[in-house]
Amino acid sequence: MPFRLGAIGHRSLLTISLVALTLSACAPRAQHVASAVEPPPSDWAFETSDVPVDPGFRFGKLDNGMRYVLRSNATPKGTGVVRLEVAAGSLDEGEDERGYAHYVEHMAFNGSTHVPEGEMVKLLERHGLAFGPDTNASTGYERTTYMLDLPRNDPELLDTALMLMRETASELSFSPGAVERERGVVQAEMRDRNTFSLRNYQDSTEFLQRGSRLSRRLPIGTAPSLAGATAAGLKAFWRREYVPAHATLVVIGEFDADAVEAAIRNHFADWRAASFEPQPSAGPFAERGGGESEIYIDPALSERVVVARLGP
Repeated sequence: MPFRLGAIGHRSLLTISLVALTLSACAPRAQHVASAVEPPPSDWAFETSDVPVDPGFRFGKLDNGMRYVLRSNATPKGTGVVRLEVAAGSLDEGEDERGYAHYVEHMAFNGSTHVPEGEMVKLLERHGLAFGPDTNASTGYERTTYMLDLPRNDPELLDTALMLMRETASELSFSPGAVERERGVVQAEMRDRNTFSLRNYQDSTEFLQRGSRLSRRLPIGTAPSLAGATAAGLKAFWRREYVPAHATLVVIGEFDADAVEAAIRNHFADWRAASFEPQPSAGPFAERGGGESEIYIDPALSERVVVARLGP
């Protein structure tokens, strides 16, 4: 499954004007701290904005902190879309967990409490979904997103989709055998993506965001970390980060909103929140004054000039 990157430059001259760099230095996430911390604010971002909200959306929040968004849409007719976004990405990894967010994404397709290993894709194929075009996932710096495109809008298929999203959220198995079998897939993805453009992107990130976790948290991880990943370690990351307060479920299509809302409550209301909510951190950032430039030369890349300003 893919991991997401920002824009990639080519043969680059990078210039930064850091006039108002105000990102504060933050401690890493509380993944290695047992003490409780305050949960994040419960308001939706739009509630403090002066931008009007489209009345066609229905926003909701379960008592456990999980949020959901519903939208009626008849194009294409008789279809639906289900997305589960978890606010857990490579920035949330510890030094010994690099690549774990992406590895966990892969494990979502490799067995859970109610769906044995190898059965999830078969189950979806029986409903007319193709793995890849209709069933996929992606991992970035800040989030992991699971995607199901439903060819029909019947209640049975929607119920199956919600069941599978709940399995991903709280019921993954992480059997040692499945973790070992998937290791080669993740490592192959790392090799396939080790391109000239990716190395240019890494160099640019290290230059632009020197001293931050972003410069050291490419979602694919590192070869030593992936080689040493264990079922217990991956499950610990998943348990820590996959909590209701980090999850937003989106359902769009020709559905009855009240029925969908009831189905969401049926599948997710008993998902228990963790005793504490880890807090995100991208810092610390190294504050620099004035302009700086870097020249990146690689004969395999075309010429490109990038002017960038790093800000909050």
